[in-house]
Amino acid sequence: MNAIDGALCGRPKGHSMLKPADYVLLAAAFLSFVFSIYLWFSGWREEGLFVGLWVPSILAFGGFMRAALKKG
Repeated sequence: MNAIDGALCGRPKGHSMLKPADYVLLAAAFLSFVFSIYLWFSGWREEGLFVGLWVPSILAFGGFMRAALKKG
């Protein structure tokens, strides 16, 4: 990111939009996705589908918490 990008989005140079908690949630969603793929190709198809459904739930929870903390 250069100085122009930071000026356009209203952030000081070197600041990220993501906080450490966001990285934790993204990592949890990614690990859930990888685990569901592993289960699917290991023959545990129903379990893989179940674990795969966690991904949008984890991301939605993160979005909800971010919005709730921003408001309050």
